[in-house]
Amino acid sequence: MRLSALQKYILKKCLEGKNFRISKKVIENYYQLKNIDPKNVMGDITKSVDRLIRRDLVAGIGKKTAHKWIIQEIVLTQRGKALAKEFLGIQQKFPLHNLKPINKKSVVQ
Repeated sequence: MRLSALQKYILKKCLEGKNFRISKKVIENYYQLKNIDPKNVMGDITKSVDRLIRRDLVAGIGKKTAHKWIIQEIVLTQRGKALAKEFLGIQQKFPLHNLKPINKKSVVQ
């Protein structure tokens, strides 16, 4: 799955946030770190968040007006957590302790 640098930044910040939740104000720091001065910072952030929501990587929390949703907070979903951990290089643990041992008598040699 191809993601932009801003979308990867959003996923990583959500993973670091308390309860996997961040506000849109935290994402504005991305542009301050990169010394980029785009014309429409909030528009770019909103588009990136909307695309992540469409891919079921994050969920948006906010207010609904008559015409649109105003997203105030972003929450990471299970699928987003797995992808963010993959970006950070954290390996997932598999539940190998639930496997039953193999009966040696039933194994054909």
